[in-house]
Amino acid sequence: GTLAIGAAGAKNAALLAAAIISTSDDKAAKRLEQYRGKQTRSIAVKPKKNPSSDILKKVTKK
Repeated sequence: GTLAIGAAGAKNAALLAAAIISTSDDKAAKRLEQYRGKQTRSIAVKPKKNPSSDILKKVTKK
């Protein structure tokens, strides 16, 4: 498969590599689990309104 380009793609590639390494390295698996847990906790429970959704509604309005 392929991953996106740019900073987001590089981060996803690193996470994929870490996931592969963690299949045979318990320490890496633990650190990856901690990192992903931190990512999950950083997501807002109730996301702020997305201004791009308003734009999309205006553009697609019939």
